[in-house]
Amino acid sequence: FFLMLSLIRQQVQKSLLHDLSHLKQGLSACSIHCEIPLINQGASCKSFSAQAGQAQPQESEASHSDAHSSNTTQGSSSATSSAEEADTQAAFRPSRFLQLQQQVLQREMMLKMGSMRRWQELPYLKSLTLTIDSQSDTRLGADATEKKNLMLHALALEHIAGQPAAFITHNQRSMHMASGVQVVLTGAKGLDMLEKLIYLILPNQMSFEGIPVAQPVKPPPKKVPKGKPQPEEAPTKLFAVDLRIDNILLFPDLEKNFELFEPVRSMQVRVSVDQAPSAEIASLYLAGFGLPLLGR
Repeated sequence: FFLMLSLIRQQVQKSLLHDLSHLKQGLSACSIHCEIPLINQGASCKSFSAQAGQAQPQESEASHSDAHSSNTTQGSSSATSSAEEADTQAAFRPSRFLQLQQQVLQREMMLKMGSMRRWQELPYLKSLTLTIDSQSDTRLGADATEKKNLMLHALALEHIAGQPAAFITHNQRSMHMASGVQVVLTGAKGLDMLEKLIYLILPNQMSFEGIPVAQPVKPPPKKVPKGKPQPEEAPTKLFAVDLRIDNILLFPDLEKNFELFEPVRSMQVRVSVDQAPSAEIASLYLAGFGLPLLGR
């Protein structure tokens, strides 16, 4: 066995030495062949530099003009790109009221309310609903009207809210009849609309003095099979504050097309707050954004 191992080792060593010798020969031949084109390349480079020295002034003038034109095009392209970046930043900027809620309001409420240990238990803006009723907010003066008569009001809500409005068709016998138009905003869109109301619309409204205390919103009754008792209602944590905008043309979104939206009169706003243990806490949450509170 040991003799066989020694023979195998000798054969392996001989083969390795043979391969190494062939490898050295190949490398030496490669170095010899590679030196020749390098020398020729150097000579050709010298002759090329001598020829290029004569044509250098003409090429420098052409390159200077090309550089000037490229600088002008780069300047115009950089201006357009900076404008596009500004537009994208404005379109995708984070909601300021959302940052206020996450960085200030939630921390203050957790510190001052010992019962709330997690941010999931804190009150938040569930929705902000904009409604134009066909009877009280339009010049039509009817409980229900054809949808085509409310197209202008739906377009006004779409301009203000940034999303399409829906027709209110509750208890309507005909598919072409509606009692108003409505937009429901949630999340950051609702907070952005709340900011617009607080800083632009409500201060310019003569009749606005403050918001009343939030009122509880009862959930719709659950369907219970016949013969079974009604389950006990859990205490609600959903509260709402109702406002009225007397002049919808106060929105700057409608200033450019004032003549088109002149027939639009007023609208109703409902601010819904969820996860609030009481009406006072829901009202305090809205007051944290800058809404003034009225007394009881």
